[in-house]
Parts: sequence; C-alpha cells; structure tokens
Amino acid sequence: MVCEETAGLTDRTNRFDDISRFKFSGIIALDHRLEDMDVRVLIKFVLVAVLCGIATSLPAQWPGTTNPDSGRFWAEAGGMVLDRPGASLGITLIFDSVTLAPLYTSDDITDLNGAAGGQFRFGSTSRMLGDWEFGGSTANWDTQFNATGDNLESPLFPGFSPDSVDILYNSDFYNMEFNLRRAVSPGLTLLIGPRFFSLQEDLQILSETEFSAGGVTETFLTGDTVSTRNSSIGAQVGFEFNMPVSQAIYMQGFFKAAGMGTSTTVDRTSGTNFSDTIVGRDQKSTGTFIGQAGGRVYCEIFPRTLTSYAGYEATWIDGIALAPTQFLNTGTESVITSNTVFWHAITFGLRFSY
Repeated sequence: MVCEETAGLTDRTNRFDDISRFKFSGIIALDHRLEDMDVRVLIKFVLVAVLCGIATSLPAQWPGTTNPDSGRFWAEAGGMVLDRPGASLGITLIFDSVTLAPLYTSDDITDLNGAAGGQFRFGSTSRMLGDWEFGGSTANWDTQFNATGDNLESPLFPGFSPDSVDILYNSDFYNMEFNLRRAVSPGLTLLIGPRFFSLQEDLQILSETEFSAGGVTETFLTGDTVSTRNSSIGAQVGFEFNMPVSQAIYMQGFFKAAGMGTSTTVDRTSGTNFSDTIVGRDQKSTGTFIGQAGGRVYCEIFPRTLTSYAGYEATWIDGIALAPTQFLNTGTESVITSNTVFWHAITFGLRFSY
C-alpha cells in the first residue's frame, strides 16, 4: 500500500513537471540555497566578530574564568532532535464537501513535528587569547500532505473542486554567533557578542482537476508558491552557569537574549498550465527578538581531553515572516513580520579540549 501511494505521488509530481512548457517552471521543485541570504548582513557580522576578537586580547579587570577547561582550547560538535509545534490559527484549508469534515487545517500546515539538526562551538579560555567562543547551528523541517477524492473543497481554490491537492512545506534555519566570555562570579559567566540567523521557508500548493465535455477530458493544473527569507543580525547577551557534580561530571545551564534587525523578502509565484506564471516580490525591514535557554550534563571520558554531553534547549523567535501566514494573507499589508515561532530540542555530542 505504501509503495502504491508513493508511486501515485511520484506520478502526480511528474505530471506537474510537464507544466514547464507553459512557462510554469517557477513553481516546480523547491530550491533551498544559501545565496538568498543578505550578503551585506553576513559582512556586517564578520566585521563585528573581528572587532570583538580584537577586544578579547585587551587587558581586562574581570575575575578569572570559571570554565572547567580553563587555560585551554576547546571544541564541541553534536546533533539535535527538534520538535516545532504548530500555531493555533483555527483555519480549515481543505474539507469534505459532503460530510464537512476538515481534512487539513492551518494547525496541520504549521505543525512541523520532528527534525534533525546539528551544532558546533569552539573557543579559547587561555590567558593569552582571552575567553571567547564561536558557534553555529542548523536545522531543517520538511512536511508534505496529499488529498484525493471527488468531494474536496478548499478556500485555496475558489470556484472549482480539485481532484487532488499536494502541499509541500520546507523550513531551514541557520545560526552563527560570537561571544566574549567573562566570569562574574564562581560558576557564573557573562556572554556578550554579535549573532546572525536566517530562517528560509517555502510553501507550495499544487492541484489537479479533470474536466470532461463532449467526450474530451482536460486536466487543469494549478500551482502556487510562497517563499520567505529572513536574514537577521544583532547583539545578544546571556549567562552560562557551571556546577560540578563529581570529579568527572558537571552541569551547565545557559540563557541568551538578542535584539536583531531583520531584512525580509517574500516571493510569490502563481500559474496554471493554461496561463503564464505570475511572479511577485516584496521586502520589509523590522526588529526581531530571539530568546534561548537550555542545559547540559557533561561527563568526562578521558580527563580534560574528551567529554560527552546531553541536554535540552528551547528557542523562541518573535518578529519574523513565515510562509503559511504569507500564503493566507488577504490583508493590505504585503509582508507580515509579526509571527512567532518556537521549537525545542534534545542535544548531544562531544567536547574536545587540548
């Protein structure tokens, strides 16, 4: 049964590929590349990070570091298992016209559930180079939905009832940050520095409808895509807490808050196999807040050389554009950046010190 459903979805996807003959290539196959990031934002991030790096070499009157790897270089590499709950918008997108049962709602389209991600950090706690860290993380969510039948109704397709609907949603997150670290009391470290993140999303909705008249059957295909690109740079401040449990185990907690300036681009593509593709682009700049909190338990495998860790963290971003909201946007504002997104994750990995 799974093979038949997969084959059916593949067949429908292949049929949509034929639309390219009608100048409909703009909505076929989602393409997720980093070239859409604002290069100017990245340049600003690098410049600020370099200035912060210079600042770490200047004399300071702060107390000595409380990091367990004091006086050493260290690096971490690990993975994340993420969950991103949906937003309760309460809008029915597809329903059965006979039973009126909802088949797909706005809550379903935003609930991306589980995903895998990665993260890294490296830095120095040496007296010569100062106490600093550079880190990054990435995550990707993909979801798809298909409905077929004779009774499909949807406000997404006014005026006709499609025989098949495919919804594809992709969301990519990239993050970089550079932090100066200064111990303010035993076990408590202040973090401050620049942060950059990008949230890129694509939502594609395809439909297929067959019309028969005079013994002739025509297939009517539609495709609509909304892509949102959020590139943010700003400054963050946070605290890290370290507490030894035993000679080989210690616990770490952290909290970070950042104020960001965000450049948002929204691209819209719409067309059918009987009409040319319509493409539109809107841009907006706004302010964004990002908060992050979590904790880890570290366990030494080889003393002061190799340590494993496992933990939990949560991320909250307020003031960005999301593809589903833009797709459902019927207001006068072309770009909506008042969205909030939340996800949490189980983290794990290894820490190397030398």
